[in-house]
Amino acid sequence: MWSRKKVSEITGIPDRRVLFYTEQPGILPEIEQKVGSGYAREYTLKDIIVLAFVRELNLCGFSLSRIKEFLFHIRDPEIESKWWNSAKAEPVTDKPCNIIYYHDGRGGRTIGIRQTDQPAPLMNRHTSAIIISMTNIINDILQKIT
Repeated sequence: MWSRKKVSEITGIPDRRVLFYTEQPGILPEIEQKVGSGYAREYTLKDIIVLAFVRELNLCGFSLSRIKEFLFHIRDPEIESKWWNSAKAEPVTDKPCNIIYYHDGRGGRTIGIRQTDQPAPLMNRHTSAIIISMTNIINDILQKIT
């Protein structure tokens, strides 16, 4: 378990921003239930990975509401098991895991997951795609905490 200050150092997210994300519904639900005056929050490895993913989405220009939508999708048990299992694999790089955001140019969007090094195909109905490597996020975090 890690303190907020240590999580800030690991993820590169400012301390106050980590607190902001912690207090937002839908970002770190396990911690949300423990909020209380004088309570020292403790963050798990999964919390740190989610915060690093949030940081990547933020750097891509996604709004907080869109980030929450992403988190809702990656918490789907079938999808979560893929990226979380890749986080626990030894070594992590044996199971590449990419989260893909497809956009069709008309407001439609699809969020998917690929466990391969092959580039994601851009389907005819999509005008763009953003690919975020969970493998890279996880490897970066594991290097910083060991």
